[in-house]
Amino acid sequence: TTCSARILRQDGSGWRFLSFTRPVGSSQLTKLSFYFQLSSLPGDVYLDDISLVIGDTPGVGENVLANAGFEEPLEPAWSIGALATNSVITTEVAHSGASSAHIIFTPGGLSLNNFSQSFPSLTPGTNYTLSFWYLGGSSGTNFSFRLNTFFTGSIDPRPPRSTPGAPH
Repeated sequence: TTCSARILRQDGSGWRFLSFTRPVGSSQLTKLSFYFQLSSLPGDVYLDDISLVIGDTPGVGENVLANAGFEEPLEPAWSIGALATNSVITTEVAHSGASSAHIIFTPGGLSLNNFSQSFPSLTPGTNYTLSFWYLGGSSGTNFSFRLNTFFTGSIDPRPPRSTPGAPH
């Protein structure tokens, strides 16, 4: 079952915060992947302050991810596959710290290896919370994350549409 992630808040500069909590199932998971579901189209998004912690509270506890604030080079912590080789650390925008990751996908076959990180195994059957700040790039919809079939979700990273007269 796939659950949509919840966007909890915005910070006024366009960055949006996502939090996703689920049990990780029975397998010992060792890899988090990010990808665009419509792999025949290009897509890009900025990511910052990614956290994967045990429990139901975003960012509380030990983060199993390395270089999750993108203050160091992407590799070796993050694995970059063929469709994401244009991805970079940028200082042009950041939610916190000096930099963020600009994840850039070119069209091609769907793969869970184009932007991912491997880590020590998680505790099976336990709730984990993935959270991160993201800023929409110039293209792409259905930006997705996946640990396994139990722990997967997607968002539309495009900026929210403005509705005249509605609160923002």
